Amino acid sequence: VQSDASNYNLVDKWDMMDGNTPPGSVALLKLSGVMRSQSGLSSPGVDRLASDLRMAYNNTNVVGVVLETLSGGGETMAGNLLKSALSERNKPVVGFGHLVASAAYRALTGTDEIIMSSAQSEVGSIGTMISLDMKELGKFRERFAEFYGTDAPNKNGELRKAVAGDFAAIQTRVDTLTREFHNEIKRDRPLQGDKSAIAETLSGAMFNAADGKRRGLVDAVGNLPFAIRRVNALKSKYK
Repeated sequence: VQSDASNYNLVDKWDMMDGNTPPGSVALLKLSGVMRSQSGLSSPGVDRLASDLRMAYNNTNVVGVVLETLSGGGETMAGNLLKSALSERNKPVVGFGHLVASAAYRALTGTDEIIMSSAQSEVGSIGTMISLDMKELGKFRERFAEFYGTDAPNKNGELRKAVAGDFAAIQTRVDTLTREFHNEIKRDRPLQGDKSAIAETLSGAMFNAADGKRRGLVDAVGNLPFAIRRVNALKSKYK
């Protein structure tokens, strides 16, 4: 597909796999839905997207990547894995978001720039949660007895305490993961405002594109041709 705005050919992963990649192409890859670390039979995971990114990195006819994102997040590990794959890039990668939340936002902070697609697009939900099915915990407690090696007292410690009705260790774990997430965002994004404003930015709330830009969560608001132009502008960083 020829982009009128930038005179670049857009290619997807199938074009790259088929060898149908004209020189000067921009790869359009997609992050959609709930993020899982591993692919299932009918649902692609971050492992597959990471492979697609590496395919684009290794394709000499691809000058950069637009990572189109419509995701409310998912597994913490999935966000970490995708951000690690983005750190391997040898050409510009621009995040282009409609909905960029939680683990998806964490991942996109590893791109060169984050561009939201419209004024109605949303960004945020910077925090960590763990969900437990209390009914299933009760069934587990009634049906199973588990025995652990005496010299491994902390194996599955948080879950074992939760089964027994003590959730303090789970809460501590969530607090630790959230603190690490917040520190990472403060390191990787130019957050704006005073201490209280930054605390609000990191509170887990969602923000529209304009507010996200004002807070330093994103770099710009624009359409897909604009994102492609930004890839073109960023090429010089990698020469």
